[in-house]
Amino acid sequence: MRNYIARRVNDIGKYENTKLGKSFLKAILTKDIIAFENMLLEENSYFNGLCKWKSLELLKTYFEKCNEQFIEIEFDQCTSLDYYPGCLAFKIIFRYLDTAEDMPNRLVLVPIFEDRLLVDIAISKKYAPMFVLDRLMENN
Repeated sequence: MRNYIARRVNDIGKYENTKLGKSFLKAILTKDIIAFENMLLEENSYFNGLCKWKSLELLKTYFEKCNEQFIEIEFDQCTSLDYYPGCLAFKIIFRYLDTAEDMPNRLVLVPIFEDRLLVDIAISKKYAPMFVLDRLMENN
C-alpha cells in the first residue's frame, strides 16, 4: 500500500493546478485524446496501474462508445475517500451507455497534479459529495 504525503502548495502552484484541472475537464468533455496524450507522462502509471498507452486506449474506448451511441454525460465534483483521500474528484456518469462488465458506466476520476504535471489519475470506488465535507468542516 502506498503512503501519500500532503505538500503545502503556494498560490502560483494552486493557480497552475487549477489551470491543469480545467484542461483535464475540457479534454474529457471534448473527448480529446491528443490533449490526454500531451498531459500523461511515460514514466507514471494511471487508472490504478495502467501505463500511458493503456490509459489512452481505455479513454479512447469510452470516447468511441460515446460517439457511437446517444449518451448523456452527467458531471459532478466530489471528494475521494479511498485514493488520495480528501482530494477533489470528478464523477462522470455515462447515461444510456451499453457497456460490458469490464467497462462501467460510472467513473470517479481523481486527477493528481504536482509541479504543473498530471502525475496520477485514480479511479475511486469510495467518494462523498462536496456538500458533505463542507458540512463536516463547518461543524468541527
